[in-house]
Amino acid sequence: MKKGKKAITKIGAALLLVAMLALTLAFGACGDTDSGGDAGGASAGSSAGASAGGSSAGATAELTTIKLPCIAAFPNNTESATIGIEKGFFAEEGLEVEDVGLVAVPQYVSTLVSGTVDFILIMTSEGIAAIDNGAEIIAVAGGSDTPDNVNTHMTFLVPKGSPIKTAEDFVGKSIATPAANGGCTGGFPLEFMKQAGIEDPISKVEMITVPEESLVDTLLQGGADIVGTHLVPRVVEELYGDQVEIVFTDWDILEDRGGDMDWYATKKFVEENPETVKKFVAAIAKTNNFIDENPEEAGEIYKAAAGDIINEKLFNVRHYAPDGLIREDHTMLWVELFSEPGQVQQFKNQLTFDQLATNEFNPNA
Repeated sequence: MKKGKKAITKIGAALLLVAMLALTLAFGACGDTDSGGDAGGASAGSSAGASAGGSSAGATAELTTIKLPCIAAFPNNTESATIGIEKGFFAEEGLEVEDVGLVAVPQYVSTLVSGTVDFILIMTSEGIAAIDNGAEIIAVAGGSDTPDNVNTHMTFLVPKGSPIKTAEDFVGKSIATPAANGGCTGGFPLEFMKQAGIEDPISKVEMITVPEESLVDTLLQGGADIVGTHLVPRVVEELYGDQVEIVFTDWDILEDRGGDMDWYATKKFVEENPETVKKFVAAIAKTNNFIDENPEEAGEIYKAAAGDIINEKLFNVRHYAPDGLIREDHTMLWVELFSEPGQVQQFKNQLTFDQLATNEFNPNA
């Protein structure tokens, strides 16, 4: 099989950390997606056109090719498609994956809509925001999730010894996140405050956007009172345990509903290629279950594929949606949150689950 990940490895960890670190939970990788950005393809220097296919008995030229971004490209967390390719789950379903190379997080949706890629994995809240803004996309399979307070989506930090301990202490403070003006990163701290009974929380704090890789330094240098990072608690403790304290995580306010990521396709692609979508979802379902049942092996498979970009100190094996199923209550959570006053963004439309996601192509539905 031919693979494009070696070309990605040569790009270097610096570019990956800057362009992709916001995806550290999916993805590792979750990040806030700009649904209104210009159409964009792979980042400069990426291995556009390289292909990656899993080895499987009977895999032949009859395989259907699908295009995905960022195979084996994330240094901090497992990326499920890579593992599914290496295990042969895509080939078993009759698919070959063409890796289009690096795509910057803010360009994910526009790259999908332009047809540069066929599927993307993004935070559920970001996919819904894109749909609310007119993007003709739909979630077709569940990606990573947050089943406990170990596999969190975000942790919110203050300096060690800070008097900020509760949501009430957030009033009048500055909060830095990777995307303070939208999405889950800005939404989590405001929901934390709202659950404590604070009305119109967005008017009572200063929200600041800071690149993911600079958040902790910003906090320690006094550039913000609170920061929200995509580091899981274990990594926070290991790297900064003597310098910071965790005030809350997304699990503390939303439990397992707040950290989902989903695989999206355009509605046009789904309508024109239902059998391909069905094969893709089946491959993702197999991959998700394999990773959840064999996290150590899955981690080693991914690290071997990604090579020297892996950051061992930060590396985390994510948990994934069982059977690749999308949960309606998880999806609609974001419709509820972003339809309320005082949040970081307000959805313009009344959205239903059927407009946002489907389990129609999932063999486990």
